[in-house]
Amino acid sequence: MNKALFTFIKIAFVIMLILLILYGTVHLCRTCYDYGYRFFAEKQMVPDTQDVESTEAQ
Repeated sequence: MNKALFTFIKIAFVIMLILLILYGTVHLCRTCYDYGYRFFAEKQMVPDTQDVESTEAQ
């Protein structure tokens, strides 16, 4: 009886740990995706004030 209870608690703990890691991973990925989307999709807050010309060094 005691051994079965400890086995059940161990399995439940492992499942809970896996779910916690999965939740953290999904939350982190969603946060990174939202940040990247905002970074590339939104307009600039400060408009360009001058034209920049690129030239190769000779």
